[in-house]
Amino acid sequence: MYKKETEGWLKHYDFILLDIFMLQAAFVLSLVVSGQGFHPYAQMPYRDMGIFLTLADIVVIFSMDTLKGVLKRGNHAEFLLTVRHVIVLCGLSLLYLFVMWQGMAY
Repeated sequence: MYKKETEGWLKHYDFILLDIFMLQAAFVLSLVVSGQGFHPYAQMPYRDMGIFLTLADIVVIFSMDTLKGVLKRGNHAEFLLTVRHVIVLCGLSLLYLFVMWQGMAY
């Protein structure tokens, strides 16, 4: 009668997809607000950064077990884990931009 939920990383695929969608929406909105236009993926550096953000977010989700026990955590624990996730993702993004800037300088 009762079917056990899927175990493993596919258990919360809806959270993963929503996280990726909201990350891309924030990326596009930030470029629109800064005056880069409504289609940032037409320009190669912005397209590369959008792809990198998606891949880095997936890597951070799985490497830090961000979604482990997501439905059982309290508000404080969820907030702290979200802040840690964002700090790691921002750090990876800055590292990526630094490496790309260094590559363009030569």
